[in-house]
Formats: sequence, C-alpha cells, structure tokens
Amino acid sequence: MLAGQMRSLRVFYSDPDFTAGQIVIASRESQYKILHFHHGGLDKLAEIFQDWSLFATKQEKVSI
Repeated sequence: MLAGQMRSLRVFYSDPDFTAGQIVIASRESQYKILHFHHGGLDKLAEIFQDWSLFATKQEKVSI
C-alpha cells in the first residue's frame, strides 16, 4: 500500500508503558494492514509518525 493510498492510520496501545500494541492502516478501498508490536518499539514508531505529521502540516502551510 502506498502512502498516498492511505485513508487512515491508527495506533492502539496494549500495555501501560505505551510500547506494545498495533498499528492499523486502512486504504481507500477499506483494505486493512495490521502491524503487531508485542515486544515494544511502538512508542518510537508513533513518535516518528507524529514528526512526519508535523512536517506534512508545515509543508502544506508553506505551499499555500
């Protein structure tokens, strides 16, 4: 699935430390990809997604 085809991206945590859980990616055609993080690392990936979101928002403001 290409990033441009994503409809939504959600993070679901399954531990109190917010390091394990699932990322669910939905396409425009309602196809879902679920990535499981059983042994940690989800917090770092969520942080990267947040940074990308901030970068994308800045890019949109610059191009207007």
